[in-house]
Amino acid sequence: MEFIFLLWIVFALLTISVYTQRGHSAGYGALVGLMLGPVGLIVALTKPNIKGQAAKADETTCPFCAEIIKKEAQVCRHCGRDLGV
Repeated sequence: MEFIFLLWIVFALLTISVYTQRGHSAGYGALVGLMLGPVGLIVALTKPNIKGQAAKADETTCPFCAEIIKKEAQVCRHCGRDLGV
């Protein structure tokens, strides 16, 4: 019985890891992992990666740190570099 409980916890931790690596909420990953166990891990592996989403029309990427910033920005809010606009 304890082995199954520990195995379920391991699946939940793996699900959390996959969710956070793909840019999703760790809390939601924990819920899915705890409720569904191994099936939750499969669900997490099929989720799309939202970390690398395309910028919106009024956004661009910083040439120094590659983070998404507003096109009107004069200084990157992530790395603090002057964009020389």
